[in-house]
Amino acid sequence: WFRFHLNTGRMEYLRPVLSRGGSFPREGAYCWLMDRTGNVWVGTPGYGVAKYPLRTERFHRLPMDGRPLNRSTIVSADPSGDVLLCMVDIVRLNSRAEGLVRDPAYVAMEREGLKAAWFTAAMDPSGDLWFGGETSDPQVHLFRYDQRERKVIQVTNDPNDRIVSTFPGLGSDLWVINATDATLASHQLTLYDTRSGAKVASYDFPGLIKSGTYREIACWRIRADGALWMGTGHGVFAFDPHTERWQHFEHAPGDSTSLPADMVFSLCFDPDEPARY
Repeated sequence: WFRFHLNTGRMEYLRPVLSRGGSFPREGAYCWLMDRTGNVWVGTPGYGVAKYPLRTERFHRLPMDGRPLNRSTIVSADPSGDVLLCMVDIVRLNSRAEGLVRDPAYVAMEREGLKAAWFTAAMDPSGDLWFGGETSDPQVHLFRYDQRERKVIQVTNDPNDRIVSTFPGLGSDLWVINATDATLASHQLTLYDTRSGAKVASYDFPGLIKSGTYREIACWRIRADGALWMGTGHGVFAFDPHTERWQHFEHAPGDSTSLPADMVFSLCFDPDEPARY
């Protein structure tokens, strides 16, 4: 665990010490999120959710219902900055109790006997949550949690539905990754309009992305012109919906202008040149 000071250029080692003694699990973290106050939230592969306040510089493991949350987690945030999304559970920070509570979306899913496929979930501009859900059949369909009605609505019911992940687009756009066969050997990129729930368009991946690894698309960014950029375990993919043109960037031995490695976990805009990463 390291922290890099942008002004001094100094790299500082952060000791992964827990607030009640002991060290952070060796398995490390799946993901990080920093809130507006500078606290760091960490999702782990089996240790639950941990908070790293900069004032104490120690990890605090957050319980839920008085117990630690032990399932693998992915940390994300809604526009208000306080939602934690997990691979199996969806929980929300209870700031008063310094713990986690079940999100109303999870409660509504339990009532319907629905299990969420939490690789990623996306929130639309109105605050509704879109995600892949497992029903009694083997397919994973697209669902929406209506926060006003407090109920889960099934959006798709195609027997070929195998929703792998969802990503927010520009405005009311929602991008969905759908596996096109049961072996997850190929994928399709589908655009939905969250206002109507209608499918707008579908595009085949170029056949270069591989399946069978955790979170094939680890990070997702959208340029102002609508172009999509995806960091994967097999390089960076870019897609322009207007021209339907794909680009694939990967490591090429001996080529210093290529990626240093194909495993890409994060994409960040260059503040000085927003068109670059």
